[in-house]
Amino acid sequence: MAAMYHPALLLLAASLHLIPRGLAAEPLTKLAGCSIVPTTWSDGDSFLIRTGGGMERVALLLKLPFAVYTAFADARGDGRHQRIYGFVTLANGRDLASVLVEEGLARAFGVYRETPDLKSNGEYREAMRDLELQAAKLSRGIWAKTDWEKLPEERRQQRQEDADLDLAAEKKGAPKGLVLDPNTAARDELLKLPGVGEIIANRIIETRPYKTLEDLLEVPGIGSKTLEKLRPHLVIGEYAK
Repeated sequence: MAAMYHPALLLLAASLHLIPRGLAAEPLTKLAGCSIVPTTWSDGDSFLIRTGGGMERVALLLKLPFAVYTAFADARGDGRHQRIYGFVTLANGRDLASVLVEEGLARAFGVYRETPDLKSNGEYREAMRDLELQAAKLSRGIWAKTDWEKLPEERRQQRQEDADLDLAAEKKGAPKGLVLDPNTAARDELLKLPGVGEIIANRIIETRPYKTLEDLLEVPGIGSKTLEKLRPHLVIGEYAK
């Protein structure tokens, strides 16, 4: 088979949706012997790879052949290139996202799912948070630039901005004619829904798949009132009766 090209997104970069309630989702596929393809647009947490048989640290880590585990879930985010979520396992067996967070080069934020070695999404999330805390304590990577005296005020301002964004999300209306399948919609598509901000969009992805729209009530932050706002814009595809 000829070599294929797939842009890969880490956790940030390296995580996909959780598979809860015993329902089957798309299985992970291992793409062995991958190599990185230099591009002008790579930003460190998304990059082009060749499958088969600003980026300096990532390029070094990916110098030796690596493996990608992916369910080919669409990551969107860049209209010029198709991007998919994937776990990247380095030649030494380590998870690329974990290495980057441990070295203070990435944040433990994004969408999580069960890992190739069968860690639950919750276990993986907490492990990443621990690595981030350790990197901060040891002033690794970008954490070396942190002004700890100013951090409390900066975090207060960030919380206010997040609250303002959540309020805006609650008040916004969906584009005319918008209808999405919550089992397959990308994060950027979910953000177009009324009452859905970044956190809720990530939670919708993590809690997939859904048999009925009522299953969305299991998503933290979605209650009956929010579901009624979403209902005209959602349809279940594969599990529709």
